[in-house]
Amino acid sequence: MALALALAACALLAPSAAAADTSCELAIIGGGPGGLYTAWRLAVDTKTVPAASICIFERAERVGGRTFSLYGQGTRKDLTVDLGAYRFCRSLNATECDGCEMCMPMMSNLIKTRLGFKTEPYQPGDGAHDEACLVKIVDDEGENAGLASYTNAMYNATKAAGVRFFLTHEATSVVAPLSPGYRGAEGFTVNVRCTAPSWPVHEASPCSAAGQVTAKKVMLNTPLLPTLRIVRDSPSLKVHFQDGKFPAFLRVPHAWRHVKLYVHYDWAWWRSLGHTSGYFKLYGPTPGDGGNWDGIPGCESPQGPLEMCSSDTLPLEGRYRESRARPTHPSPLSPRASVVAGLIRRRARAL
Repeated sequence: MALALALAACALLAPSAAAADTSCELAIIGGGPGGLYTAWRLAVDTKTVPAASICIFERAERVGGRTFSLYGQGTRKDLTVDLGAYRFCRSLNATECDGCEMCMPMMSNLIKTRLGFKTEPYQPGDGAHDEACLVKIVDDEGENAGLASYTNAMYNATKAAGVRFFLTHEATSVVAPLSPGYRGAEGFTVNVRCTAPSWPVHEASPCSAAGQVTAKKVMLNTPLLPTLRIVRDSPSLKVHFQDGKFPAFLRVPHAWRHVKLYVHYDWAWWRSLGHTSGYFKLYGPTPGDGGNWDGIPGCESPQGPLEMCSSDTLPLEGRYRESRARPTHPSPLSPRASVVAGLIRRRARAL
């Protein structure tokens, strides 16, 4: 979950002589959905802040954060896989959430109304299930277009408008003025370092803003653990919080282990057995769950991917990590890999 902390500016803090000459009206730390939306809303939608005065610093080589879609997957390069966030509640009004636990009308309005994306039910069928309120972004043919479509759209629009993006630039700490009541002409100083790109999705920025960046306002749009590292190394921020202490929720990390795995077949055999929607359970040393329907191309194609997931399962996660060339990035597994073969055999027995 991304955390957004808006920090108002107070006093002039000059960068050191060795620092890059970078200053911003608003420095957004983290190029996830929240950071992209903030820039899009200010610079594109309302045009209340000059686009060139907004800087986004992202430690990865791509934007989108946990919203990450892979395109052109599968043997026929026609499968889109959402590795992170992948669905959202269809309701446009908070009073009409249809009992949906993930009701986020702001997100729904952004995707469907403001950005104009088409949507379809996340799980096909007659709608008589607990997730009938959830939808996904689809293309003109009704196939999954990937949830990253909306973050990519905001990225493209804000960049075209002139928002400055600094990819592979990680904010390590923030120096804040000591008096929270003072409003000066300048503001916070953000210490930034470069990170090495490992798997480019968007073009990586040159290491142009390493050092110190001054900004009148700073927004932290980072996951909990990176936020904890930043505030740990930013003691001057405490004066801006009640009683000079960071909020309690910053001291309670919460992690959820999750492995999402697709097995692609040239022949989608489960469809011949009538399994075209719904979920299944896996039991044994590496329990998990999956879906027969997720990502299946049109009916005219016999091929299809079988989605298999395992949540909060250390044994499977360990085996999966060992088989990946890059531990920090998703990568395909060979169908002959032992973990995949085991899951396939158990799935076949369950049917």
